Amino acid sequence: MSDNNNNLDKRIYNSLEKIIFKEEDFKEFKEIINSMNCGEKEIQLLKNKIVASRLRILKEIAGFFPYHINTPKASSNSYEILKLKEENKEKTEFLEELGNRINNLYIELSKEKDNNSNNMKDDIEDDTIDFDFDSFDSDF
Repeated sequence: MSDNNNNLDKRIYNSLEKIIFKEEDFKEFKEIINSMNCGEKEIQLLKNKIVASRLRILKEIAGFFPYHINTPKASSNSYEILKLKEENKEKTEFLEELGNRINNLYIELSKEKDNNSNNMKDDIEDDTIDFDFDSFDSDF
């Protein structure tokens, strides 16, 4: 299996290389570059940049394919599909139950917070002193 994957990886890499480093494209680049009024350094820098860019693209795309090649494919085996559906159902039920528990805790904490807030208001009102300003003699 490993040899098959290596051969497949090489074939994919070679195919991608032919697509990305198309000879016709480079011939066009060469014609365009030769028609430019630039010095040799600038022309060589541009050529190197084009090749480096294409090489980077090739490496990134080639690195993407083995992941998908080595990923197990979905089986058409009915037993495995039923097993996966059952696992999915169990996990969904668990998440629903967990969500309900979290929601109930949130409601309880909100009620407790409201009760504590109301109790604090009552305590503050009990601690206030009623002062009768009318009975206060202001001879100052």
